[in-house]
Amino acid sequence: MQIIAKNPGSYQGWMLDNEGVVRAAVSIEGLKGQLHYKNKIEEKFKVLQEFNVDDANISPLAFDFDDKTMFVASNIDRDTAAIYRFDPESNKLGELVFAHPDVDVTNLMLSRKKEKLLGVAYVDDYAETVYFDKETAEMMASIEKSFAGKQVNIISQSEDESLRIVFVSSDIDPGQYYLFDQKKNTLKSLVARMDWLDNELLSPMKPIKFTSRDGLKLRGYLTTPKNSVGKKLPLIVNPHGGPYGIRDVWGFNPEAQFFANRGYATVQVNFRGSGGYGKAFQQAGYGGKWGAEMQNDITDTVNHLVKKGIVDPEKICIYGASYGGYATVAGLAFTPELYKCGINYVGVTDVSLLFESMPKHWEPQKELLKIQIGDPDDEALMKRMSPLHHVEKIVAPLMIAQGGKDPRVIKKHATLLKDALEKQGIKLSDDEWILKENEGHGFQKEENKFELYTKMEKFLAKHLR
Repeated sequence: MQIIAKNPGSYQGWMLDNEGVVRAAVSIEGLKGQLHYKNKIEEKFKVLQEFNVDDANISPLAFDFDDKTMFVASNIDRDTAAIYRFDPESNKLGELVFAHPDVDVTNLMLSRKKEKLLGVAYVDDYAETVYFDKETAEMMASIEKSFAGKQVNIISQSEDESLRIVFVSSDIDPGQYYLFDQKKNTLKSLVARMDWLDNELLSPMKPIKFTSRDGLKLRGYLTTPKNSVGKKLPLIVNPHGGPYGIRDVWGFNPEAQFFANRGYATVQVNFRGSGGYGKAFQQAGYGGKWGAEMQNDITDTVNHLVKKGIVDPEKICIYGASYGGYATVAGLAFTPELYKCGINYVGVTDVSLLFESMPKHWEPQKELLKIQIGDPDDEALMKRMSPLHHVEKIVAPLMIAQGGKDPRVIKKHATLLKDALEKQGIKLSDDEWILKENEGHGFQKEENKFELYTKMEKFLAKHLR
C-alpha cells in the first residue's frame, strides 16, 4: 500500500476527482473551518476558503467531469444549503444548480457514462428527487410505476450503466433489491431485507407538523398501530440522537414497528437543533438549550398529540439513545407529570462529564460543541442541564441500558445515575438495569439485543397497560 495523502490531524474529509486523485479536503480547528484544494500538478494543498463552522460555509460534494469545477453545497447568503457549481481557480460560487426553501439539499445523482449531473435529492416530509436528465426521469418514472407509495433508489450500477441495482422500500416495507436491465427493460428480484416479516402486519408512518410554544415550525413522524382507531393510544416518545445535524426521516423503522406491533404509537420529532432544515433551525438549539427549549419541543409534541385526541395522556413513555437518552432522563426530571416511564439507552446524564470524557477524535470540534451545547466552565449551566443533578424530581420508573466500552457516553453516566437513584430510595431491578461490559455506543451482539428488547417490552407492558 502507498500513502497518497496524510491527515495532519484536523481534516474531516477528503474529495477525489474523477481519476481518483485527492484534490480537496475540509478541516476543522476550533471554530475555524477550511476548504483545501490543489490542482492536478500541485503537490501541496492551498486554503481556498475559511469560515466559522457555526456559520455559512462551502461543502465540496464532487468534481464535475471536466475535473476543474466542483459541485458544492453552500448556505452562504441563505438559510438552507443549496447546490452550486464552484470554480476553485477563481474561488467563487458559480451557478445555483438547485435550492429548496425549507430543507437542505446536499445529494447528487451523477452519470460517468453521460458525464453529467442527472439530478439532486433531498428530504422534506419524504425523500424527493429532481431530475435534470429526461431519459433518467423517464426511466425512474417507469420503475416507480411498479412500486406505488414506495421509495425507489439506484444504489449501484455497471460501468456502462445498463445494469442497475435498485432498492425499493417504504414505511411498511423493510426493502427489496432488484436488478434493472435497461437494455431489456426488465426488473428481476434479487433479495429482500427482513423477509421473515409479514408486511401486512406492519404499521404506517405519517408526517406531522405543528407550531411550538414560541412559534417555531416543528415536523416529525407518527407511527400508529395497524388497524387502530388512531385515538387515545399509548405513546412512545422517541427523540433522535446527535442531536445536531441529525434528523428523523420517513421510512421503515424497526423500533417503531416493534412498538406498534405491541399496541403503542411512536412519535419522532425533529426538535430545534436537528439537521436538514437550514442554519437558523439548527442554531435555534445552540447555547444551553438542552433540557430547555429543545426539551420543550418534545413536550409540545406530546401536548399536540394529546390535544388532537390521538394519545392517552395517562399512557406516555419516553425512550431514546445517546442524546435521545439524555432527553429521556431530562423528560422524567424536568416534566415528571408528563411520563409514566422512561428508557435511557446509552444516554448522557451529566453534561460536564460529556466534555471531560469525550473521545480524542472529537477534540477538533470541542470549541464548536461549546457553542452548540454550552460552556463546560459554566458550572451553573452544566448543573441546570444535567438530569443527574435533578434526580430528586424523577418519580416515574426508569430503565437504563449501557455499554461498558462506550467511548462517547462512558458508562459513568449510567452508574452515577443508578447510584443517585438509589440514594433517593429507587433501586433498579435486573429488568431495569442492563450494563453490558462488552458493548459500546449501542448494542451490537445479537444476544444482548434480544435481552434489551425483551426487557423493554416487559417494562412498557408493566407501565403503559
